[in-house]
Amino acid sequence: GAQAPAALRDASQDHGRQVCGCLGVSDTAITRVLEGCEGSDGERLAALQGQLRCGTHCGSCLPELKRMVRTTPAKALATP
Repeated sequence: GAQAPAALRDASQDHGRQVCGCLGVSDTAITRVLEGCEGSDGERLAALQGQLRCGTHCGSCLPELKRMVRTTPAKALATP
C-alpha cells in the first residue's frame, strides 16, 4: 500500500497525549507544526490538517485542534 506522508509517520511516533484518535496524532506533533506556522487561526488549522491530516476524518478532535491553534504561538524565526 501507499506510505503515509513523512509528517504523518512522524506524528504517529510521538509519545504525547493523543488528540486525533482516527489518525493517532499527538499533541506533541501538533505543537511542533503550530510553532513553525504563522498566519490566521484558519490558516494554521489548514496547515495542521494538510501536514498531519488531523481533524480531517471524523472531526471529533476539531474543538481541541482549534483550542491549540489559539493557545500555541508560532515561534519567532531568528533573523541573521
